[in-house]
Amino acid sequence: KSRANVGNARSVFDISELPTKFVGNTVYVNLNEGGLVQGRPWATAETPNSISGLRFWLDTATTSTLNGGTYTDGAALTAWTERKQNATYVNPAANRRGTIQSGAGDLQNGYPVVRLVGVSGDWDQAEWTSVSGFANATGYTMVCVAKLTSNAFAASNHILRIRNTSGTYSSSFYYSTGNSRFEFVAPSGSTTFNSNIDPDGTWKIVTVRYDSTAVLANRVTFRWAKTPVNFIGSTSSGALAADAGNNIMVGFFWNADFGEMMVYNTALTDAQIIALEEYLSSKWGV
Repeated sequence: KSRANVGNARSVFDISELPTKFVGNTVYVNLNEGGLVQGRPWATAETPNSISGLRFWLDTATTSTLNGGTYTDGAALTAWTERKQNATYVNPAANRRGTIQSGAGDLQNGYPVVRLVGVSGDWDQAEWTSVSGFANATGYTMVCVAKLTSNAFAASNHILRIRNTSGTYSSSFYYSTGNSRFEFVAPSGSTTFNSNIDPDGTWKIVTVRYDSTAVLANRVTFRWAKTPVNFIGSTSSGALAADAGNNIMVGFFWNADFGEMMVYNTALTDAQIIALEEYLSSKWGV
């Protein structure tokens, strides 16, 4: 509503009819089309796209990316559209498909989520091919919102894997079940983080940044629930391979719900990371 001056009529606007937002020559969709949902603030989609280097973007709040927008609660996930470059989703075998959770008890801040279940021999998979932009990258940044529960059947529960065309991995970020800690593997060497972080099945914002050009103490940054986590030791170094990014895998071996993930092919600044975390926090109510 707008309060009118004396003698002028008062105008009333329907919030569901607010327009999309323009920033420069770019149009961003109103994420709250159809009106506001209780607990969900007004949000716009410009934050991820306004930061250069975005190469991979999953967003279950954009429901058209899940099975083409046609599904029922608990439906098997057979198509998951990546928003930035429409990378090819690999439809897994029937026994390894995640599910779309859109029931009232599973929505996160009013949005549906993707659920992956880790069962020995039948773990759910999510992977994409032909993801460009990571070849020879000297660093990258991942920011996501997810609900993670460690799965003991697998030695490592992977949040993100960036694979080369040869099938080897340029980099991986995962939780070591044996060591009860998060670990990061770079093209050469690895980083381990302190073990007081518990993937307890509640929604968290998770961030990792790799910068092979930085001094050792600043080479890998890990943030859990928007809070920095100290590392135990690091030997991580080197740019990603010249054929890196042929394949990206998300959520291997976890019991996990995923809402949104952005991966950039550069080491973002602290200010950019905080902006993305605040974007996710506002949008997802975390």
